[in-house]
Amino acid sequence: MCKKLFFLIISLAFILSACNQFLANIETDLAYWASTVQITDIENPPAEIDENGYFCLPSTVANEQKIILKLINPQKYELKEAVLGSSSDIVLFESGVKGRDGTSPPKPGVDYELKQTAPDRVELIYKRDFLEYSEWGSQDLSPKITLYGKDGRKFEQSYNLKLKANTKPPALEYKGLYKSGGYYVLCFKAKNMTDMAKVQGVNQPLHKDIAYLWVSGLDSREQDKHYGRYCRF
Repeated sequence: MCKKLFFLIISLAFILSACNQFLANIETDLAYWASTVQITDIENPPAEIDENGYFCLPSTVANEQKIILKLINPQKYELKEAVLGSSSDIVLFESGVKGRDGTSPPKPGVDYELKQTAPDRVELIYKRDFLEYSEWGSQDLSPKITLYGKDGRKFEQSYNLKLKANTKPPALEYKGLYKSGGYYVLCFKAKNMTDMAKVQGVNQPLHKDIAYLWVSGLDSREQDKHYGRYCRF
């Protein structure tokens, strides 16, 4: 009887110890999540995505392009913002990316900003001149964002977002079907093809980067053969 009681007491002690450890782990996890800030998602993702998975931002905006990022911020921490005169380590770009001046890395408040608009929201803002300089996807504008509290605390999670500046091509207006020699030619009119942009510091046609038109309804061999210029019926 004494042996059974002894083993029962030992078993209960072990179970209680395990439960205490389990509860302690839960408390540690809850404390961690309650004391951190993380970017979780994009509230207003850009509509255009290229074949490599990059969100494409237009440079034809009036002044700036805003991307709203959602936060986990249960303690409602106030965050440092990337604005004119602030530290440049909040938003980082890959080596070689230039700001709108074409000589130095992008500057906060000049080329981009990161502002906290609510406890659970920040806005990543790209200035129009910076987007225009980077048109045609000529620069990788993907930021690495690290959040800091106004008290100087660094939150460990970094957030990456795949972005490029590449304005959506104009819609085509069908004008008619014409015959030329042994070919039938579909004719379209593209609007706004005379729009200009200061790409890489040089004033150039905004849609100069359009290389070809893709005609749907052809198998891959026909598409390769005609390369989108015309179709033979």
